[in-house]
Amino acid sequence: MEAQFNENKLEKLFNKIKLKRNEVASIHQEFSSFPEGIEAHFDFYEKIILAEGLPLSRSEREYLAVLSSEENSCQYCIEHHKEALIKYDLNLEERRISFYKHLVAILSKEPWKSTTLKSRALEVGLNEAEYAHAVMVIGYFNMANRLVFGLDIQLEDDFKETCQ
Repeated sequence: MEAQFNENKLEKLFNKIKLKRNEVASIHQEFSSFPEGIEAHFDFYEKIILAEGLPLSRSEREYLAVLSSEENSCQYCIEHHKEALIKYDLNLEERRISFYKHLVAILSKEPWKSTTLKSRALEVGLNEAEYAHAVMVIGYFNMANRLVFGLDIQLEDDFKETCQ
């Protein structure tokens, strides 16, 4: 009975993901034995990356995804999110781009050094909600990059199908 329940739950989860992303990427498929993990992971991703009306534009979210993944040398996420970024117009001031690069580097490699970053964010024009959102997106991709490495997930041949 338990296996049947998990198969039904997994099918529903994969259908939900397909509705939002066109296909189910390996980062979700690799957790098939743990549907609760897929559900939590995708729900979080959906709320901070895919949702409309968030503090950061979709292009900024995808840009932070690429920067974070580059910082962690996660080719899987780099490829997925560079492809997604192509679909959006990234129109940012140089000082904001520079700040994002610094924020990603610190939060990815030396997060204990981030105590002054919030005030710097405000100086370059981010509001508190945008800064909090940026920190969450970077934190998410640091986690996602580690999931990819932990399960040795390889880039799918048809990965562009999931880059909505």
